[in-house]
Formats: sequence, C-alpha cells, structure tokens
Amino acid sequence: MPVGLPSTVPAELPVRVAPTEPVPDEDSQPKTDITGTLAQLIDQGVLALGYLWLCCGIVALAAFGGALIWFFRRSRRQ
Repeated sequence: MPVGLPSTVPAELPVRVAPTEPVPDEDSQPKTDITGTLAQLIDQGVLALGYLWLCCGIVALAAFGGALIWFFRRSRRQ
C-alpha cells in the first residue's frame, strides 16, 4: 500500500463492557462514621447558637445596658 493513501480497512471499534457492581458481603454491616456524625452535630449546635445570638443577643445587650442605667440612676437618688 502506498504511503499517504487512506486505509480501506475500517478501524476497529472499542469494546464496551457494562459496569458490574461488586458483590456485597453477606455479613457486612453498614459502617457508621461516628466522628463525622459527632462533628456534624457540633457544627449544627454552633450554628444554632449563632442564630440564637443573632436574634436574641442584641436584645439581651440592650436590656443589660438599660438595667445598668436604671441601677445607676436609682443609686444616685438615695
């Protein structure tokens, strides 16, 4: 066959193999990740405390400031 001419033989197509799932073990238990679960629980608790502070913290600080002013004025009267 001369160099530079296209081949008349079609190229072979790649063989496709269907993916197979691994065979599950009979006595395999679902493994729980206790450290991941605990970390997620702590993360959710910190997030909840953050939202609680965001909603109620400003009110608590204002009430604390108002109580200080009230006690200061009350002590000056006596």
